[in-house]
This record gives sequence, C-alpha cells and structure tokens, in this order.
Amino acid sequence: MYDVSDSSQSIWKPLFWLLFAALISVSLLYRHHSDQLRQTLAQERQALRSLDRSLNARESELAKATRALDAARTEISALETAHAEALASADGQTERARQGATAAMKQTPLAEPGEQRNSSLCEDAIEQASEQATDQVHAFYEDLIPLGARLTERGVRIDLRGDRMRFASGSATLPAEAAPTLDQIAAILLDHPDLQVLIQGHTDSAGSRELNLRLSQQRATTVRQALAERGVETARFRVQGLGSAVPVADNASAAGRQRNRRVELYLAREQNR
Repeated sequence: MYDVSDSSQSIWKPLFWLLFAALISVSLLYRHHSDQLRQTLAQERQALRSLDRSLNARESELAKATRALDAARTEISALETAHAEALASADGQTERARQGATAAMKQTPLAEPGEQRNSSLCEDAIEQASEQATDQVHAFYEDLIPLGARLTERGVRIDLRGDRMRFASGSATLPAEAAPTLDQIAAILLDHPDLQVLIQGHTDSAGSRELNLRLSQQRATTVRQALAERGVETARFRVQGLGSAVPVADNASAAGRQRNRRVELYLAREQNR
C-alpha cells in the first residue's frame, strides 16, 4: 500500500534544504554587499573630511592674501599721501621764496637803465635758484618715500618696524633685515648735513614701566649707533625712550605687540626740532 506521508516527506525535505541554502546565500550576499557599502561610505567620509581640510586651508590662504592685499593698499595709500604732502611742502617753500624775493625787489628804489638790466639778471638768478631749491626738495622727499616717510609738525617721520625692523620681544638687538633701511637713511642724512634727527624708541606693553622705558631707550640708542657707524655725526642725534606710552596697535594680539616694538625717526632742521 502506498504511504502518502512518506511521499510528502520525501518532497518537502529537499525543498526545505533548498530554501535554507537559498537563505544562507542571500544572507552571505547581503553581508558582502553591506561590508562593501560600509567600506565605500567610510572612504567617502574620509574624502569629505579631506575636502573640508583642503577647503579650510584654501580659506585660510585666501584670508592671508586678503590681509596682505589690504596692507599693500594701505601702504600704497600712505606713500601716495606722503608724496602729495612732500610736493605740497616743496611748492609752499618755493612760493614763499618767490614772495620774499618779490617783496625785496619792491622795496628796492628805482634804478637807472643799466642797473635795471642788472636787476633783471638778479631776478633770473633768483628764479633759477628757486627752481634748483625746488628740485632739491623734491629729490629729498623722493628719497624718503620708499621708506614710508610722513610729514608731521615735528618733521619728516620714518617708522622703523615690520619688515624694515622687527625687534624681538624684550630685545634691543638690530635684526639683520634692518641693514638696507639704515643704509638708505644714513645716505640721506649724509646728503643733507643740515638735518637733525630725533630717535624715539617704543615697546609693547609686556613688562614693567621701568623695564620698557629702559628697553625703548636701548632700541633708540642702537639705531643711533648703527647710523653713526655709517658715517653720520652723533651730534646730530637726540635719543628718547618712551616705553609703551605711545602704542600704534592693540597690545592684545601678537601682531599688535610686534607693531608697537619699533623706532621712529624725525628728520628736521634745527628750528623745527
């Protein structure tokens, strides 16, 4: 007699194992793809972090470039202002000389024809001397403009800081990069022996008042010594140490403190000091 239960079991048993094997295969396949997806996701996250770092670096470079551009624009503006002020000063001196010569001529009594010819020659000589004086003044200020010089009530000011003279904190030692600037200043002073020089030293706010006054005096004295070694007479110098009393930047930042560690020179003739 045919056993139905035996036949049913013989059919379902292979199907069961076939289904079980299929489930195992699907599970393994899913796990394999899942591992691949996780690996791909990790790689993409790593690439994203790398892009973020690259973007941050580019943004930092852009910020630095922007600051450098702003500084360059400020420097150009200062140079243009100094140039305009120098030309205005030279023109003013020339005009005053002409006015003085004209006034002197008006006060002179009328002369004979021969004397009038001599007077005309004198006028030409005065005009020529005035033009020469103007050229000399213009040349003088043209030499100072590359140094960032500015006209002030106390004379022509030259700031020795930043790339021209970068003092280390607590130090009065002249940095090596200061030599070209000092060479230029010494050459100008040697070409204009009538100029007197006030040298003022400054510090940042670090340290005590007494320490900063002494340090600023040392910085100014160091600059005087460097110019004297280049042939400028020491009798033409006057030295002051002002400590941290006259900052030009905020001492809260390292950049601000660096700007405040400086020396300023005022070039003027004796009556302007």
